[in-house]
Amino acid sequence: MALRAALARFSAAKKRGTRAGGGRCEETVASNLQRLTAAIKRQKQKGAWPKALALLSAAARKGEERDLVAFTAAADVCARGSAWKAALAVLKELRSEGLAPDLVLWCALGSACSAAAQWRRALHLSLQAVREECLAPNAFSFGSAMSACSRASQWDKVLSLLEEAQSLGLANSFTFSSAITALANSADSESGWGRALCLWEEAQNAEMGNVVTFNATLTALERASQWHRACELLDSGGIRPDEVSYSSVATACARWHLWERSLALLSSCLVRPTLGGQSCLVRAMGHARAWEQALHHWNSNGLRGSEVSASTAWALEVAGLTPELRTFASSSGRKELTLLDFVQRRAPRGQLHAVLNEVRHFARKEWLKLAAGAKASVLRAVLRPGDAVLELGCFVGFSALLAAQRLRQLGGGGKVVSCELNPVSAMVARALIAWAGADDEVEVRVGLASDWIASGQLGRPDVVILDHRGSRYHEDLNALEPHLGKGARVLADNVLSPGAPLFLSFVDGRYDVTVHEVPEFRRKGRLDWMLLCAPLHRHARQSAAPAPPEFRELSAEVDRLCWRSSSAKVYGGDWQELQEQLEPVLRRFADARGWTSALSPRTNIRSPPSPGTRLWLQFSIVGRCKVSIAAEATCVEARPTLIRVAAAAANGAAHVRTESQASHALQQLEDARGAAQGAGGVLVLQYVTRPGRHEAMGQASYLAPARLKRNLEESWISAWASRNHGGAGSSDLLDSERTAVEDS
Repeated sequence: MALRAALARFSAAKKRGTRAGGGRCEETVASNLQRLTAAIKRQKQKGAWPKALALLSAAARKGEERDLVAFTAAADVCARGSAWKAALAVLKELRSEGLAPDLVLWCALGSACSAAAQWRRALHLSLQAVREECLAPNAFSFGSAMSACSRASQWDKVLSLLEEAQSLGLANSFTFSSAITALANSADSESGWGRALCLWEEAQNAEMGNVVTFNATLTALERASQWHRACELLDSGGIRPDEVSYSSVATACARWHLWERSLALLSSCLVRPTLGGQSCLVRAMGHARAWEQALHHWNSNGLRGSEVSASTAWALEVAGLTPELRTFASSSGRKELTLLDFVQRRAPRGQLHAVLNEVRHFARKEWLKLAAGAKASVLRAVLRPGDAVLELGCFVGFSALLAAQRLRQLGGGGKVVSCELNPVSAMVARALIAWAGADDEVEVRVGLASDWIASGQLGRPDVVILDHRGSRYHEDLNALEPHLGKGARVLADNVLSPGAPLFLSFVDGRYDVTVHEVPEFRRKGRLDWMLLCAPLHRHARQSAAPAPPEFRELSAEVDRLCWRSSSAKVYGGDWQELQEQLEPVLRRFADARGWTSALSPRTNIRSPPSPGTRLWLQFSIVGRCKVSIAAEATCVEARPTLIRVAAAAANGAAHVRTESQASHALQQLEDARGAAQGAGGVLVLQYVTRPGRHEAMGQASYLAPARLKRNLEESWISAWASRNHGGAGSSDLLDSERTAVEDS
């Protein structure tokens, strides 16, 4: 929407604008152009491309001249904001002004497409379109094209571009760095690091090896977990290492939990490490339980308010101390602190239910990404009495409080431990948990999830909730597997929005997986996936296969957009476009494995009915009008997270308010009857055990015809089954007690 609005203003300004008159003073024109270009360039830091387009539009309305430099600056801002469509609109507007793009503009357009993971368009704009304009590509053109292919893990294409650049005499350190970076991102990491070393030697022989190429090679070794070779290359001489070099090797050692080596490396560093390196150094001190050194390093190096603060707080906590989180909090976190004040003013102290309600109420005014609504139902459904719950990604503590509330409802017992990286969020979560009177049931720990897992202080969880960084789900779960309790369940949130494609690849063949497609809380029209995973027996479990290249490409795009959202504005259209890329790929993968056959649960998942149990089903479908269906069915299959039933008969009625809805209701009724009898006579339901019967709720539209799927976004099934084979009549079905579902 933001893109369309900005482009509409852009086009309207063009129609109203006029070219500068000949009588205008040349000095004034030049001054206006400089001012316009400078104003546009100031938008680059935050990637505020709508503002850049608005400045160009304003210049057109005033009749001021716009030159190639101003248009190129606008394209650069679009590249920073990953707005490739807006960048192409800039090109179109430039041509309408009678201007011809130069090589710099073409590279800027290629960078915009590269930043948005449109590598084919980037390749075309950086090289092919340049040649079509009768321009000769330079080293930067090849570097831009290679960078785009590198981000998409198209390492074979990068190598062919490097060969072409070498044949034209255009290869330089930038092109070699791009090629090595592509190998670092390649799916075939086992051979990728070897090729990266070969390219590094080739660059050195051609006298094109500099510190940038050197660091790219170290990064390739670090990502391939080749820490010993990274250390050897660092000590080889020839290139003077910088702060990035030391930080890369220290991170490679940290991946293998070689904290002492990482600590020794960064302590002997002759240059000041990057913030990432400083964080790695403090974490190494934490693993060595040298919390005094960590605190001194943080205090004496002016690291307050940086990302190192979270690592320092973790170093203190893992040593058994309780640091004052306000000391380590950064200046950010306005929304979280406002939430805390809002809840404490409105919710009585000690009332957990009231605290949860006020958090939801706040999120309706100022959006927070909460596991509320349908997501809350899934979370409650997973828990059992006395569960030990481990949550990775606490945020403000809403999910942790929800789990504590459910454990109380199940009879008490159990414990929730939640890890949160951001000290501000952890501070707010602790305050909310204490205000709700649940501080004996919920514990919030500060620091990276991977560090807490490596510390061995998390116990043996029965339920693991993954709700932190999607690209780390698979790594953290892999590290947690030896510590999982018997019958453990893993619930992964945000698998579709923003996305965790590598996690899907990791659990394939290793876990019994069920996908729950649920709407995002307070985000109309946006769906997300929650994956419920149960570990397979070790004899049935397959070894983890390398993720498909397409998944790696999508994961990199998710990471890029998430990181950009932490420092600059990301528009809703960007998230929507990302989900449109992810959904068909992930859905094909899940459908092929039968993961999406189960319906989204609304109540607690319990033991299944035995095959042959008689079921009475009631459909309540709400679209343009309401349709009710009653069906008799028999359970034919029972699995840990779903049941399949064969429907024998179905009767129903449509409820309409106006005569104009009658014809639509008749068609909808026929569709609902077809859904009741299922595709080939099979329905798939989630279930729950209640005294004397099984109960299940889910979305009917999965098995309905395409027309019904399009029209009915909120289609729910309620099912009751008697434990005796006599069953219950439909009147008993309609009058039976229903489970109260919060957040409906």
